[in-house]
Amino acid sequence: MSHFLALAVVSALSGFQHVLAADSGSTATQSSPASGGLLIGFLIAYLSRRAKIGGWLLYFYMQLYGSFLLTIIVFSFTIGRLQPSHWSSANLYVWYLLGTVPSVLIEVAEVVTASYLLARRTAANVQFLRHVLLAVVIVYVVTTAIDAIYFADAATLALDGFALFFSLIWFAYFYRSVRVRLVFIEHTWNYAGSKPIPNTPLERRYLRKRALVCAVLAFVAFLIVIGSTLGDKKPDAYIFFVPAFYAVVAGLLGWFLPIRKKKRAALAASVASSVE
Repeated sequence: MSHFLALAVVSALSGFQHVLAADSGSTATQSSPASGGLLIGFLIAYLSRRAKIGGWLLYFYMQLYGSFLLTIIVFSFTIGRLQPSHWSSANLYVWYLLGTVPSVLIEVAEVVTASYLLARRTAANVQFLRHVLLAVVIVYVVTTAIDAIYFADAATLALDGFALFFSLIWFAYFYRSVRVRLVFIEHTWNYAGSKPIPNTPLERRYLRKRALVCAVLAFVAFLIVIGSTLGDKKPDAYIFFVPAFYAVVAGLLGWFLPIRKKKRAALAASVASSVE
């Protein structure tokens, strides 16, 4: 594998953690409980569509931070490949560096720039992120070409293709999205005909508790499932990947799923009684 970022992006979008396991030599490659990650991401994006940072914009940030986390995990297992002594060919080593290091650096730049945009929502910061996303596309084009010439295999090129495809989508999204313009530039986002979203402190506190409970229960449940699936096989760090993945998913669902009418009424009544 000539670079880590393409691997991480596709894993975050589609839950291909068995590819990660295969790259690290893990034995947990038979099944992928996270294979529904893409559809779950779509569901979360849909449920959050009324919020400012919702819909496809939230999906962008989910895949961005998810891919960055996976890049760190994969990098921790494969960092030895950056040592010259790992290679028997100086030429291949140089091309490996050129196909790997820029991918990691540009992802760090993308995470920093996108996070800064969340904190300071200005037209200038949107334009800066657009430039970074253009750089992401260029880096993927270069690394894909390097892989095709020096490290060609079907899996690697497929990952490169997915990463390049989605980087082009996000580049176009930040240029064409009405939500991006209204949220970050004009500050006039309003979801027409939307149902009321939680705004009171009590409702937000309830959602935080619900999200935490969902995340903890999902983590424990999937940790037990993975442990039972592996049986007597020796575990490695990847035993925590699927539980952590679904804990995040469950937490997001716990936050974005609508509050039941009865529960919302009870919270409102609690606020009213406290005021009296």
